[in-house]
Amino acid sequence: MAITGRLIEIYLRKIKGLNLPRDLIKYAVKRNSCKTAVVDGGRELTYKELYERANKLANALLGMGIGKGDKLALLIYNCREYFEVRIATYLTGIVLVPIVWDMAPEDIIFILNDCEIKALAYHPEILGGNIERVKRETRVKEFIEIGIEYEKLLSKNAPIEPKIKIKEDDLASINFSSGTTGRPKGVSLSQKSWANSFYNYALNSSRAWQRALVFLHVLSFATAGSTVFLMLFFVGATSVILRKFNPEEALSLIVRNGVNATFITPSIFIDILDYCKKNALKLPLYGIAIGTEPMPQAKFKEGVEFFGPIIQTGYGMVEALPPLSLLCSHDYIRDGKLDEALLLSAGKALRGVGLKITDESGKVLPAGKTGRIAVKSNTVSLKYWNNPDLTRMHYKGGWFYTNDYGYIDGNGYLYVSGRSDNILFAREIEETLHGHPAILRCCAFKKYEKIITCVSLKSGSGDVSSEGLIKFCESRLKKGTVPNVINVNPELPINASGKLDRKKISKNFSL
Repeated sequence: MAITGRLIEIYLRKIKGLNLPRDLIKYAVKRNSCKTAVVDGGRELTYKELYERANKLANALLGMGIGKGDKLALLIYNCREYFEVRIATYLTGIVLVPIVWDMAPEDIIFILNDCEIKALAYHPEILGGNIERVKRETRVKEFIEIGIEYEKLLSKNAPIEPKIKIKEDDLASINFSSGTTGRPKGVSLSQKSWANSFYNYALNSSRAWQRALVFLHVLSFATAGSTVFLMLFFVGATSVILRKFNPEEALSLIVRNGVNATFITPSIFIDILDYCKKNALKLPLYGIAIGTEPMPQAKFKEGVEFFGPIIQTGYGMVEALPPLSLLCSHDYIRDGKLDEALLLSAGKALRGVGLKITDESGKVLPAGKTGRIAVKSNTVSLKYWNNPDLTRMHYKGGWFYTNDYGYIDGNGYLYVSGRSDNILFAREIEETLHGHPAILRCCAFKKYEKIITCVSLKSGSGDVSSEGLIKFCESRLKKGTVPNVINVNPELPINASGKLDRKKISKNFSL
């Protein structure tokens, strides 16, 4: 597998000279010209058609005075226009700033001003009545409404490739991580970071080169959903787009379009698993990649037993583009048997990636000791945008020092325990409760100097009491880690990133 990936990398980098995302895209369009690139509801485009539209958009933006180094923000639901905008920015050197659609107006305005956004492409229903406020409180010069206005803009321009000099170290995008406190943090990613992410996928996986991929995009393109774009585009995959997640629509798209792979969060996986089990549905997939947050062991096991060993999970972040580590079926299936303990792991560091565990002084800790996780990869971002203090804290000597804590075992498998801005044994509590047959989701945090856990239940679970759940924890957790309060909820919110909305759960909880 590694040899195949290495040969592909040498051929594309050294022989073909494909060192920029723009180069990879142009090469892919030539190879896949007549293939279906995107399916977005009733709208389908071939690779050639998509590329022509992206070039029209690129020329439209240049004609508006938006050029290399200028910032273009994108505030949309998942749609085919994302592909066009992203390609257009790679063609022109315009810096893409994706904004997740469920952000508060104050955070949207903060990002637009912090990044000195020159143009905003948006779905009008996201901003609604806030559009005038955004216009009034920001210095954005051009507002491009996705829909009729966007189509008119394209119709006035020719599909001619712009001739603009772009370097590997040029800024390509500023991506924002939501964080659990304070304002969103902008992360500066170069053209090279995105190209390296593609090559790391190629180096560590041969599967994508061997099958005709029909891929369901579930995660927001403003978040982790963007990280598979270049790989899928290059291999000529058909991208089936889900605007906003709900399990019934996702499964309908999978069956209707012959989808065979997808990338989702654990929270979304839990919904799909619960829906499929309730309705006795099997999925015609050969691959489910799961990321962005730890996968609960009990749900992982349930998923493997129900869908088969088609699930892989890993570790990654916007500050260091994936792939970083991966846990695949050949790891957790040993001699035909499921290694349940390994399902707690985020896998081993992939080729070209360094992982280490340190104490607070930066000293590397031995195997099995819990500490701060640090990452070294050629996909590590340039810096935090407009935040030199935070950059100094996290970027040191080519390593990115995360806020995540965990350990690496004697076999090289990474285990993520928790975050420095939460209780470090939160995952231990959550894993314990996921072992209860009635629990669908759970979220542990500290508030009012107490350990609080909010849970939601699987459909048809019947009555489950807080007292009973606390007793369940008392028999399984050590003293000092048992929740003081367990709150049973009809449901727990999932944010636009597809993750459990821990910030909202904590903020809305009251004794």
